[in-house]
Amino acid sequence: MSWMEDTQKAINYIEDNLLEVSAEGAANYIYSSSDHFQRMFLIVTGFTVSEYIRNRKLSLAGHVRFINNNQTMNKPEARNHRQANKKAYYF
Repeated sequence: MSWMEDTQKAINYIEDNLLEVSAEGAANYIYSSSDHFQRMFLIVTGFTVSEYIRNRKLSLAGHVRFINNNQTMNKPEARNHRQANKKAYYF
């Protein structure tokens, strides 16, 4: 597979598992070492893996807040958070 195909496959994995994904998990998904995957991802996308994940989580949070008119953001369990004090951990 090419770098582009691997990166797209990893992005799809990240999108499908956005709330519990890590760079190591995405690297394992495409059968790559974590270091190589992170360098490859940066070269192809222009973002580090952690920047991409953080930006997608923030984008999702903004979308949820807009759609639900701030009702869901007050209920951590509605966004698959286990505890209310862990809300900050995800961002």
